[in-house]
Amino acid sequence: MSSNTAFSISLPIDLNIFNDILYILIAIAIVIAIYVAVGRVLRGLRLRGVISRRIEELIKIIVLVFLILISIPIALSNIIQYSLWFSIAIAVIAFALVIIMLKTFIENTFSYLVLVSSGILRDGESIQINVNGVTYEGRVSLLEGNFMEILTHDNKIVYVPYKHVLNSVIIKQSLQNLKFKLIVHGHGIDIDKTSNIVKEVLPKSRFVVAINELRLLEIREEEVSFLIEISLRNPDSATQCLSDIYKMLTKNVSHRLRIEML
Repeated sequence: MSSNTAFSISLPIDLNIFNDILYILIAIAIVIAIYVAVGRVLRGLRLRGVISRRIEELIKIIVLVFLILISIPIALSNIIQYSLWFSIAIAVIAFALVIIMLKTFIENTFSYLVLVSSGILRDGESIQINVNGVTYEGRVSLLEGNFMEILTHDNKIVYVPYKHVLNSVIIKQSLQNLKFKLIVHGHGIDIDKTSNIVKEVLPKSRFVVAINELRLLEIREEEVSFLIEISLRNPDSATQCLSDIYKMLTKNVSHRLRIEML
C-alpha cells in the first residue's frame, strides 16, 4: 500500500445564491436610479418656483414607497420561486399597511386640498371655530401641511389639524361695514367732480364689496367733507382698505386729502 494517498474534497457551490443576490442588487440599483432622477426633476421644478419644498419632499416619499412596493414582488418571485401573483398579494398587503400608518397624514392633506379648492376659508379671514367642544376665534392662515393656523385676538397661535376643520362648525362674518370721512382741502374744489371721482375709485379697491353711502357732509371755505360707508369682506382689512383707497384717490384728486375713521 502506498503511503502517498491523495485526498480531494469538493465543496458544492450553489450558483442560485449568487443569482438571488444579483436580483436584489439590480432591484436596489433600479430603485436608487429612478429615485435620484425624480429628485433632480423635482428640484428643478422647485428652483423655478413651480412647486414648494414640502410638495417636493412629499412626491419623493410617494415615489420611493411606490418603487419599493413594485420591486418587492419582482424580487420575491425570482428568489423564493413563488408565482408573481403571490408576490403582488404581499405587496398589496404592505401597501395597505403603509396607508393605515399614513391615515392621519392622508386625511389632513385631503382636507387641506378641499378647503383650498372650495374657497370655504381664505387666508386672512376672521373666523370662530368650534373644535372638539373648544371655541377658537381669530385670523386664519392656511398653511401647507397638516395644520391650519389661527392667530387669536390675544396674539396666541393655535394649530388645528385640517381633518378637524372640515368636521367643525365655522362662523365667519360675511361683510363688515366701514364708515369714514373724506376731507378735501384746497381752493376751488369742484364738489360734483370730486364726488364722481370717489364713486369711480372706491369699487376699484380689492377690499371693497359695496358702497353703501356716499354723500356730502360739510362745506367750509377751503374744505369739503364727504361721508362714506363701504362693505368689506374681511373685517380685519379695514386699515389696508383705507390705505389703498387713499393712494388711489391722491392719484386722481389734485387737492390735499385726509381720511378720518368714524
